[in-house]
Amino acid sequence: MGKQERMAELKEEALVLHAHTCDPETKLVWGEGNLDSSVVIVGEAPGAEEDKLGRPFVGQAGRLLNRELAAVGLSRNEVYITNVMKCRPLALVDGRRSNRTPTSKEIAAWRDMLIREIETVSPRILLCLGGIAASTLIHSAFSLNAERGRWFDGPLGTKAIATFHPAYILRRQAYGDEESLRLFREDLATVSAALRNTHATSDR
Repeated sequence: MGKQERMAELKEEALVLHAHTCDPETKLVWGEGNLDSSVVIVGEAPGAEEDKLGRPFVGQAGRLLNRELAAVGLSRNEVYITNVMKCRPLALVDGRRSNRTPTSKEIAAWRDMLIREIETVSPRILLCLGGIAASTLIHSAFSLNAERGRWFDGPLGTKAIATFHPAYILRRQAYGDEESLRLFREDLATVSAALRNTHATSDR
């Protein structure tokens, strides 16, 4: 069975899981991108724009990610992008629907699906965006402030690295803090360099 067929099967399974674990008003937001990519980028969960369009990282945070990937020589089309949780976690705030952090129960429910999704792509590198992705894929006590930008052994024989989530960077920028963006750029450059080295080695 090819990768596209395997992904289609997983997506069908994910629709069943969505029905049991997600708000019925939300859409399934499955991963997308190059199924032969050497890197899989993993975020936390879809937001409002992602839920509306049914695609990962298409809102303001996604635009920041696309721009910064391009700055280090990576295009969105080259990579595979997904989230730990495949639906928008909702909370009611003053009568309005708002984002919230996924619960540990929700993360546990979606983790196996994420691992199988990654296994289908079979990347060499995992880039975790934010603490939820890092604690799901690297180790449960992961500290983003202490451990971001470092390489770890990830699942399925991958090398994994974590950095800030683009949504966090946008929140920090609203307070005039550009340091998180600077570190984010450093981490993306580290991933880009590792990919270039991997490709150079495999071409020999």
